[in-house]
Amino acid sequence: MKSLKVADLMTDEVVSVAPGTAFKDIVTLFAQYDISGVPVLDDEDRVVGVVSQSDVLAHAEPEPGAPQDEGAPARPATAGQIMSSPAVTVHAEETAADAARLMSRRGIERLPVVDEEDRLVGIVTRRDLLRMFLRPDSEIRRRVQDVLADLADVPAGDVDIHVVDGIVTLAGTVPRGSRLPVVLGLVERLDGVVAVASRITTRTDDAASTRAGHPRRAMPLRTVGDVMTHAVITVDRGTACEDVAETLRMWHLSSVPVLSEDGRVAGVVCESDLLLRPQEEAGTPRNALAGQLMTRPAVTVQKDTTIAGAARLMARGHLKRLPVVDDDGRPLGFVSRGDLLRAYLRPDADIAAELRELIAYQLLPHGSADVDVHVADGIVHLHGTLPDPTLQDVLLRAARTVPGVVDVEADFHGPRTRVGVTATNEPPDAGAPPAEAAQTGPVP
Repeated sequence: MKSLKVADLMTDEVVSVAPGTAFKDIVTLFAQYDISGVPVLDDEDRVVGVVSQSDVLAHAEPEPGAPQDEGAPARPATAGQIMSSPAVTVHAEETAADAARLMSRRGIERLPVVDEEDRLVGIVTRRDLLRMFLRPDSEIRRRVQDVLADLADVPAGDVDIHVVDGIVTLAGTVPRGSRLPVVLGLVERLDGVVAVASRITTRTDDAASTRAGHPRRAMPLRTVGDVMTHAVITVDRGTACEDVAETLRMWHLSSVPVLSEDGRVAGVVCESDLLLRPQEEAGTPRNALAGQLMTRPAVTVQKDTTIAGAARLMARGHLKRLPVVDDDGRPLGFVSRGDLLRAYLRPDADIAAELRELIAYQLLPHGSADVDVHVADGIVHLHGTLPDPTLQDVLLRAARTVPGVVDVEADFHGPRTRVGVTATNEPPDAGAPPAEAAQTGPVP
């Protein structure tokens, strides 16, 4: 999340309702503003609850004229009766990482943002937090140019950089071959990059010393397969609307794939389809079938799709979940916004282990540096000695590409680190309890 604040990502124009807002008016707001939840405010604009599509489906009104059991309680008719309460909220100055952890821990998709007096000032959703993967192509291009200039001594214009939908294409010549694998690795791991195609040549092959030491080992990119949920929950075309709704409730899902007769994913039915489309296209909810309600063709991904690529697909289609399919289009599981966010919500020990491996096998293959890695609450502390001062920027940039890293602080012997990275002469995390052995220690 790179120290982004909730204020950087939240929406400050919020659709909200009062406790007395009628059930049908809430459904209308969902359709009118293309949203899946609204905060419920009291007379002083304090958040007292949240109504989501799941809340609405769970308390859906019976069809007009449908028989009802005598003595059965009346269905809730207002926001105050169906809302989830008390509301889980967040403050604008909290980090995006903290907001994502709170969403993951509580299993929710949105957080009302409140001020010091708990009055509503905005809302942040999982879709908002996924914007870290969705950097504009122009910004990606600028960051790629920075990497080439700072780490490979490439003057502007020597390498053509084209970025389309997060796919980076590089063509040109760089002076030093030894830095090229590192540079390409860092470009691949920049936030928002989906893939990198390189047609770069080198003027000088100075990689002999690299080949003489430990071989460089490619660091795999994070993909859908790393974070997907492997449960395969589906319905077929003939499944009744009521049964689809029950499947969503039973498995706590917001959508479910619809299979064709040959077992391939033919479409997807989501909560909004059940709430809005039956009346418009398929008759009454009780008569509608999944094949009539589903959105088609289904937007799907494969296990080797990058997390950035999956996030872009979700953003384009305003989708909460994507079916994961094999080469034949048969379901293997699904990936949700929450799954993608969990790529950045990793234990400190995992972050530290990946960073040490990245340093040892990608950046310093000779083991000639003494670099200690410490991670606490996603904040990386690097300190030690480097044989080449220019490697400082390489290490700092590399650390920021590791999923789960919130910020990087560094203190190396020799020249100071560049602006934008906190440098300190004090031991990292001074005064904190000793870190677990798996979270801190020198690079092997």
